[in-house]
Amino acid sequence: MKRSQINAALKELEAMCEKHHCYLPPFCHFTPEEWQEKGHEYDEVRCFWER
Repeated sequence: MKRSQINAALKELEAMCEKHHCYLPPFCHFTPEEWQEKGHEYDEVRCFWER
């Protein structure tokens, strides 16, 4: 799957969520650089994704 297809699917998901008033948590939009800057308050989320 091409990255452009993934990006399009993510945009579609975000639009659907907004339409139904269901919002994703802020960390879903963090860039890799932002993850590097985050402290221990995000360790639980990091551990989930590292499984």
